[in-house]
Amino acid sequence: MQQTFKKAERLKSKKIINSLFSDGKSFVEKPFRIVWKFEKLDSDFPVQIAISVSKKNFSKAVDRNLIKRRIREIYRRNKEILYTTLGNNNQQCALMIIFISKEIVDYKKMEEGLVKALNSLKEKL
Repeated sequence: MQQTFKKAERLKSKKIINSLFSDGKSFVEKPFRIVWKFEKLDSDFPVQIAISVSKKNFSKAVDRNLIKRRIREIYRRNKEILYTTLGNNNQQCALMIIFISKEIVDYKKMEEGLVKALNSLKEKL
């Protein structure tokens, strides 16, 4: 599996994002909150994700962008955890990754948290 993160893998539909927050399921795996829902997506990929970092906690855009870049990179390198499960079942999932920590966490802790969260999500699927 290629470790890429293409434009078609990004969740951009406001309609799907709104339904994600109204009908989706969520759980917390520090420092992330994961909101997910099975959804028919207009993409060939089994998962579309959106990443959110609170402006309230990180007022500087530089900090928010740094965190989002790190999350994208970690997801890109570990997305096969979800792709194998959903691909085998011919399902599609919309996913929102929300960073809930109040300070910037180092890359290793972010990676441990996100991999743990993706494994938890895999078990729930």
